[in-house]
Amino acid sequence: MYWYSPIPINKKLSDKLKYSNIYEIRDIKDTNDLILLIYNPPDILIDYFLKENIENYLSVDFLINYYNNFNNIKLNDNLKLIAGWNLEYINNEDLNNLFNNEYEKKESKIKIPKIDSNISLIALEILRSQNNILDFYQDIELKALIVDREIDLNIKFRIKNNLNSCDSLLKDKNNSYKMIDLNKELENKLRHFEKELDYLKAYNQKLEEDLENFYVKNKNLEELSNKQDILIKRASKVLQSITQINIRKLIKINDIVHDINHKSAKSRLPFFKKIKGNFG
Repeated sequence: MYWYSPIPINKKLSDKLKYSNIYEIRDIKDTNDLILLIYNPPDILIDYFLKENIENYLSVDFLINYYNNFNNIKLNDNLKLIAGWNLEYINNEDLNNLFNNEYEKKESKIKIPKIDSNISLIALEILRSQNNILDFYQDIELKALIVDREIDLNIKFRIKNNLNSCDSLLKDKNNSYKMIDLNKELENKLRHFEKELDYLKAYNQKLEEDLENFYVKNKNLEELSNKQDILIKRASKVLQSITQINIRKLIKINDIVHDINHKSAKSRLPFFKKIKGNFG
C-alpha cells in the first residue's frame, strides 16, 4: 500500500499513513498495489508552502503544472485520487477500508479547514485570473475519492465564505500593522540589548584580566610567604641552637665561678684563724 505526491506532505498526514503501513512511492507506473494520489485545493496548497517556508517554489506556472499533471494520470482500480486534507480527517479504519475496497460512503461531515484571510485572497485572485487552474482542479474533484465530505466544485464561493466580511479583512490588516510596529519595537529593544551585552562582555573581559592579575600576585605572595616561613624556621633553629650553646656556656662559667669561690673560701679560712690566734 502506497501514496504518491509531487510535493512533500505535512508531518501529521505522513505519520498517519505510516501508522497504517502506507508508504511513499516515487514511481507510480510499475506496481500492481493500490496507490493513493494525494492532491490539495489551491488555498490549502498555498498555505502549506508558506507555512513550510518554501514559497520560493510557488508560482502560477507551478500550480498549472501541478493540477494538469494530476489530470493527465490515467486512473484505474489501483490508482485513486484523494485530497490530502480529506485523508487527515478520516479515521484509520476507513483509511484501511479504502485499500480493501470495503469503504462504505457515509453522511458528509468533514469540512475543508478554513485558511488565513490573506492567503484566501491570494488563492481567490489566482482562480479568478487563471481559469485553467480552476478547470483542472474541478476535474480532479470529479474523479477523486470523496470521503465523508462534499465535493469542492464551487471552490470560489467556499473561499469567499472563508473571508467572512470586509471588517475581518480590515481587522487582519490592522493586526498586521500592529505586528509590524511590535516587530520594530522588538528590534529596537534587541539593538539596545546587544549594546548592553557588548558592555557586559567588555566588563567581564576586564574582570577576568583583573582576576588573572590578582591570581598572579596572590601566587607570588604565596611563594614569598612560603620562603619567609622557611627562613623563620631556619632562624628559629639557629636561635635555638645559639641559646642552647649560650646556656651551656653560662652553666660552664657558673661552674668555674663556683669552683673559684669555693677554693677562695678555703684559702681564706686559715688566714682568718691565724689572725684570730694572734689576737687571742
